[in-house]
Amino acid sequence: MIVSSDWRTWIRPELLAIPRHGGINIHDALLPKYGGFAPINWAIINGERETGVTVHQMNEDLDLGDIILQRRVVIGEHETATDIFKKTLPLFPEMILEALDLIASGQARYTPQDPRQATFFHKRSERDSLIDWNCTNEEVYNLIRAQADPYPNAYTCFQGRKLKIKRAMLPDKHYGGTPGRVFCRLPEGVVVLCGRVVDGRGQGLVVVEVQEEGRDPVAATRYFQRMGSYLGTPRSNSVLERGG
Repeated sequence: MIVSSDWRTWIRPELLAIPRHGGINIHDALLPKYGGFAPINWAIINGERETGVTVHQMNEDLDLGDIILQRRVVIGEHETATDIFKKTLPLFPEMILEALDLIASGQARYTPQDPRQATFFHKRSERDSLIDWNCTNEEVYNLIRAQADPYPNAYTCFQGRKLKIKRAMLPDKHYGGTPGRVFCRLPEGVVVLCGRVVDGRGQGLVVVEVQEEGRDPVAATRYFQRMGSYLGTPRSNSVLERGG
C-alpha cells in the first residue's frame, strides 16, 4: 500500500494500481470540504469553528477518494493556525495505523465523497496575506490568526515599509472612521480602524505586536509613536501618509 501525508502533486492511477491495496492519504480537513492546500489556514480565514483530519483512498481525483476515517477538531475563537496544527498532528499516526488495521482485517468501511459538496483551495502566497483594512475587523483578525508564526504573517504597509502584524485582538468597544487609520492607544495595543460603519457603529482591531522586516517584533504601543497615521498597501501608502 502507498501511504501519503501532505503529498503536493497528483499521483497517476497506474502508480496507485501497483500495490495490492492501492493508496491512502491523510488530510488535515473534514473532506469533502477544504481539499487542496493549506486547509487549516483557509478554515480559520473563513471563520470556521471546526476542522478535522480525514484518511481517504487515493484515486485519480485529488482529495476525493472514499473516506475511511474522520476525526473532528474544534477551532477556538482565539486559536491560531499553529494551535490547530498542534491539535491535529497527534491524530496523524494513530489514524493511519487504525486505517491500516481496518484495511488489513477487511473491516474498513469506505464512504464515497459527494463531489458537489467539495471545495478546493490553492497554495497560499505572500499576496494572500496582505491585509485589506476595508474588511470587517473579524475578517482581518481571522487572517492574522491564520498566519501566526511560524507561518508567514499577515502584513500591511506603514510609511513605505512592510509591517507584519504578529498579534491582534478584537476590542470590546466600537470605533468608527476611515479603514486603515491608526486611531488610539489602549493599554493592550493600538486600535486600527477597519470595515465600515453600520448603524452608527464602526469597527476597529487592537493591534498588539508588530514587526518591521529585518527587525525584532515590538509592542504596537511602542512602534506607533503618534496616532492619526494610515496603514495601507505598498502602492497606496505614500498617498495615504501625505493625507494623514
